[in-house]
Amino acid sequence: MKDKKNKKDFEDDGRVIAPMNVDGMPWYDDRKYKAKAGAPDDSDDTCDGFNYKDLSPEEQKEYRKQTRRIIWGILKYIIPMILVFVAVFGVFIYLLTVVWK
Repeated sequence: MKDKKNKKDFEDDGRVIAPMNVDGMPWYDDRKYKAKAGAPDDSDDTCDGFNYKDLSPEEQKEYRKQTRRIIWGILKYIIPMILVFVAVFGVFIYLLTVVWK
């Protein structure tokens, strides 16, 4: 019989082999990484340093106008696809009612 090698018992030395702090998981906390990297803390509610309240009234008006244009552009693209889907579904249901009568 082969001699078994004497294995040492496992000792936890505190090193992280595979971090389980994965983006998207409920326990994810990116503050750990920002503190290590020296990144500024984003505790305020701004996005990349942009704050709507800091804009002048004219800039706020233009910003709202651009936002409406973006939303309307998206809706102009999505509404026809939704209508086609509803029409195809309606025709499918109609054909099923005719065939199953």
